[in-house]
Amino acid sequence: MRLRCALAALPALLLMATAHAAAFKAMLIERADDPRFERSRLERAYLGHAGGPAADGVQLALQDALFELDAAGTGVELERVAVADAPAARDAAARAQKAGVAAIVGDLPTDWLL
Repeated sequence: MRLRCALAALPALLLMATAHAAAFKAMLIERADDPRFERSRLERAYLGHAGGPAADGVQLALQDALFELDAAGTGVELERVAVADAPAARDAAARAQKAGVAAIVGDLPTDWLL
């Protein structure tokens, strides 16, 4: 649910900041070797439940917003970062802020979130 809200808000946040006609940077921080995506676990999932990486949803959201982004003369560059633990996630988020990333999306365990 939290991920769906973040994905739904990503294009809106990026469109609000279109005062500059430059490409925006977005970063997806995800867990390296995520156990949720093991084949046996995905095969037992219920129909209609999310069963893949968040990167697929973020890419779809960006593709859906492509018309509006093109009309505004801007774009979004998505960078994916895989982290092994909570301190690495914090470091990646800090580097993203220093690099001027417009949006940070985290597909991480709750206790890893900043």
